[in-house]
Amino acid sequence: MTARLVRRERWLIVATVCALTLPFVAKPFHIDDDVYIKGARQILAEPWNPLGGTQHLLGETMPVYHFTQHPPLVSYWIALAVRATGEAREIPLHLWFLPFPLLAGLAMLQISRRFTRSPALATSLLLGTPAFLIMSHGLMTDLPMLSLGLAATACFIRGVDERRAGLLAVAGLLLAAASLVQYRALILVPLLGAYAYLRGTLRQATWLAVPTICVSLLWSLHTYSEFGVVHMLDAGSWLEFQPVRIVSDATAYVAFLGGTSVFPALSVWSARGTRRSAWFGLSVVSLGIAATLPATYTWNERAAFFTFFFAGSTLLMAVPPWRSVAGALRSAVPSRWCDETKDDVFLVAMMAVPLASQIVLNLFASARSLLLTLPFLILLLVRRLNVPGPDHAAGRVGVVLGVGLSLAIGVADYDYASAARDVARYSSAVNPDGPRWFTGEWGFRHYIEREGFAPIASDGAGVREGDLLAVPDTPAPAFLEDSLVARLRPVGVIESAQHFPLKVMSFSAHAGFYSNFHGALPFALSAGPLERVRLFRITAPVASATSAVHP
Repeated sequence: MTARLVRRERWLIVATVCALTLPFVAKPFHIDDDVYIKGARQILAEPWNPLGGTQHLLGETMPVYHFTQHPPLVSYWIALAVRATGEAREIPLHLWFLPFPLLAGLAMLQISRRFTRSPALATSLLLGTPAFLIMSHGLMTDLPMLSLGLAATACFIRGVDERRAGLLAVAGLLLAAASLVQYRALILVPLLGAYAYLRGTLRQATWLAVPTICVSLLWSLHTYSEFGVVHMLDAGSWLEFQPVRIVSDATAYVAFLGGTSVFPALSVWSARGTRRSAWFGLSVVSLGIAATLPATYTWNERAAFFTFFFAGSTLLMAVPPWRSVAGALRSAVPSRWCDETKDDVFLVAMMAVPLASQIVLNLFASARSLLLTLPFLILLLVRRLNVPGPDHAAGRVGVVLGVGLSLAIGVADYDYASAARDVARYSSAVNPDGPRWFTGEWGFRHYIEREGFAPIASDGAGVREGDLLAVPDTPAPAFLEDSLVARLRPVGVIESAQHFPLKVMSFSAHAGFYSNFHGALPFALSAGPLERVRLFRITAPVASATSAVHP
């Protein structure tokens, strides 16, 4: 590949990222953005104690180190911007995060050159997925971790292939940084170590392991000295290993994979040539799971779930070279494998292990949790399509359709983030001079706190007769004790109208892009308000509360 073509592909990726990101820089803060903004404020107050203080969550007050599951590097990044601009503002902070999707795109391009004959196509497929595009519009940890992890992977693979110690050292530093964004980045240490082993240079993996493990140990010692617990282990206390939860999340992940990875039609195209019995069995399984959805799902929603689950299952069934990998593992002598087989084993591991870990370890399924799986699934897809060649046109069509779907979902997500901000602002017009409380999280919490509302405790501690309480529908309202619920008198409802037919988060439409707790669909077509806030006046305490309905 000529240097001119390499430069042209790099500029194409930079232009694509900017075109898909810059139109959304005014997006209101959303989902977990507020968590990391609060972390930045703590850092500006106490730079060496980033997890200090307390946080109010779901009606309870708890230490920040127990509340947050991630280390604080992203909050440090936000703190730099807030220090420069004086406050957390949407446009400056979104621009401040632009280097992360750029780095992810360029790293994916480098990795794609190593494993495919069409690196620009593979990279464009990743940039055009809804999961990547939407997470590039926020301040959460998912895309920074992906970008640093992909950059570490690109440097490490090239360093191993070319025996370049400098690149291996850079890979170690990048992966150490990624582990300070999300602990799950540590899973790349054994996976990339396996690549070095397959190439007969396992000792080169020490360049990767030593800095990452040392940084993790130093951070763990710091949190133990500050709080008496190792934060990495304390974050795991939230985990649940209930079989029902794991099965439910596994099916949701497959549906999210089909709906928010590459365009579903391309998923089916990649599986042509598959035996009819496999198609029939996959259809039966998909229909069976769609039929077991709760009775609240409409027929249209069940059909959408069937489509997404079928597309995701097709990707997992037909794209990875399972037979090649199984045959290689049976031989149990990696030194005898050909280079193509070694690459297949490595890419399948990089795709399957992060996905399996998310199913088992995450509290809920979400499209953003697929980000570490998607690059390697797409690499396998492009290798499966054998492009350049007759399938190159199909790949390009997949990019165009995928980008179109991603932009539509991106607009819906922007609309939903704006709705949370708007209902918070409208709520401030009620009872402007009296005490006002709220329950709820995410972007709604960020904006309603700006309006002077305070988070309410589940037991109503501190509230008085005549106070106002705002309760949103979607942003994780806390469970309130019956004694408090009995004191609530409805005074009004504030709704934000829908401007776009798609929903990404909705209990009524069963859309749960950020959490399958809201629904098994990554997105859904639905009418009705995007967000609703119910306002209550708090009355005097009652003598007894034998029955009450949660607001």
